[in-house]
Amino acid sequence: MMSKMPIIKLLNVPQQKFDFLTTKESEILIKASNGNWSDMFLLALQTGLRFGEIIALRWEDINFDEEILTVNKNIVRGIEVSPKSNKIRVVPLTSKVINMLKERKKNCEYIFHDENNNPLKYGNCIRHLHKICKEAGLRQVGWHILRHSFASNLASKNNSIVAIKELLGHSDIRTTMRYSHINIPILKKVIATME
Repeated sequence: MMSKMPIIKLLNVPQQKFDFLTTKESEILIKASNGNWSDMFLLALQTGLRFGEIIALRWEDINFDEEILTVNKNIVRGIEVSPKSNKIRVVPLTSKVINMLKERKKNCEYIFHDENNNPLKYGNCIRHLHKICKEAGLRQVGWHILRHSFASNLASKNNSIVAIKELLGHSDIRTTMRYSHINIPILKKVIATME
């Protein structure tokens, strides 16, 4: 009906609200949980893995000698696919995560699985996370907030934004730059050089 498409100017929208758990809130969440849940929360908070990457993890992805894990799968809506951006990445593990993994039973190819040895489902896991947050007196957060918490806490400790980008598996540094606003101490040091 129209001879040509009208020019539509996109409106600027305010930046999305950014939420993350502090180190203290992260500890409260882990202490308020047990079993699979505390193990999954610990892994998420100390590796920055996406939820789909956590539930796709297999024992073969863990190198206990090198203390690293390899992210080479992701489960999205119940389908196992390659990681986001098709980027396989290696994530070093903390001693807490190594110890947690060593204590888990290796009775299934997946590290985290249901009673039938199938990968966990998002709906069940988000309900448990919300329930544990409520019991712990924390605001309700989603699984992606645990990933944000990992990155935000690294940024607040003066770590390289490039290193954080690699740990998160971002393909573009601009995505990782969202966490740089948290690093107020570094910004103050930079401004202090003007004195």
